[in-house]
Amino acid sequence: MDERFVRPQWVRGRASRQAHARLPEGTVEEEHGREGFSGPASHLYRLHAPTGWVSVDGPLRPTALDTRKLDGTDRDATPLPLLANHEVRVSWWRRPVGTPSWFLRDADGDALYLVHEGEGRIETEYGPLPYRAGDYLLVPRGTTHRFAAVSPTHLFTIESLEGALSLPDRGLLGRHALFDPAVLEVPEPEPHDEAGEFEVRIMRAGEVTRALYPFHPFDVVGWKGDLAPVRLHVDDFRPVVSARYHLPPSAHTTFVGPGFVVATFAPRPFEEDSDVLRVPFFHRNTDYDEVIFTTGVSSSVGPGSRRGC
Repeated sequence: MDERFVRPQWVRGRASRQAHARLPEGTVEEEHGREGFSGPASHLYRLHAPTGWVSVDGPLRPTALDTRKLDGTDRDATPLPLLANHEVRVSWWRRPVGTPSWFLRDADGDALYLVHEGEGRIETEYGPLPYRAGDYLLVPRGTTHRFAAVSPTHLFTIESLEGALSLPDRGLLGRHALFDPAVLEVPEPEPHDEAGEFEVRIMRAGEVTRALYPFHPFDVVGWKGDLAPVRLHVDDFRPVVSARYHLPPSAHTTFVGPGFVVATFAPRPFEEDSDVLRVPFFHRNTDYDEVIFTTGVSSSVGPGSRRGC
C-alpha cells in the first residue's frame, strides 16, 4: 500500500479536517511541512498570524533586494550574483543595446534567464532565438551564446550548479498540463563562416577564462538531439486553479533542478468557495529557502499583470 495512506493523521484540539478550508472561527492556519509541499506536514490553527513579529534580528531576517539599484554589469560583464549555495546561483544581469564582440560559455551550470525588460535575440551556436519581456530562456551548460539587445535588457538569472534543469512531472494532470511541450521553441542554425579574432569568455567557479578563436564560434550548419537552448514565454504557462481549494506553490512548478524548483505565479481567478483560503496559506517550508522575483509583464491575461517567478 502507498505509504501516504498509512501515515498517521492525528487531529487534536480545534482543527479543520480539510487543509486550507473551514478554519475554526477566530484562527489562522499555518502549514508546518517537510520536503517542500510533498512531504510530511501538519496544520497549526493559531490565534495570531505567525508573521506578526515585532522585530527580527539575526541571519534569518527576511531580506528585500531592489534590483533597480544594481548596475549588474560588473565582473567582466557576466551576471552579478545575488544569492548562491552549492545547488543554485541567482544573479542579475543588465545588457546594453547592441551586440558584444565577445561570447559567453557558462561551464558552471544550466542558465535560465527570465527577461524582466527588453527585447532582442539571444544568439547561440545552435542558432538564434528572439526574446521579449516575459521570456524564459534556458541555455544548457557549456553552450556558447551572447545577447544582441535591441533595447536595454534586464535578466533575472538562475544557474543550476549540481545538474540539469528539466520539466516537472505533471502526475495526474498529464504531460500537456501547465504548458504543452510543443510550445517550447528551439533555434534554427544560422552558421557564420568568418575568420578573425573571436573571444569566448568561459565562466567556471564564478571566474572568467578568455579563449581566442581564429574563426566564428557559431559555425554550426546543423544539429540534432534532445539538448538545445529553449524559449518559453510566461503567456504560454496555464496555471492550474481550483474554486474550492487553494493549491500550494508547487502546483505552479515550471522547471526543476537538483535541490530546487522554479515556479511561475501567473494571474488566475481567486477561489470562489467562501470557506476556502484565498491567499497563500502561512507555511513553514523548513527544507527550502524561498525567493520571489516580481516582474510586470504585458500579457494576454491583462496589461501590466504582476507575476512572481
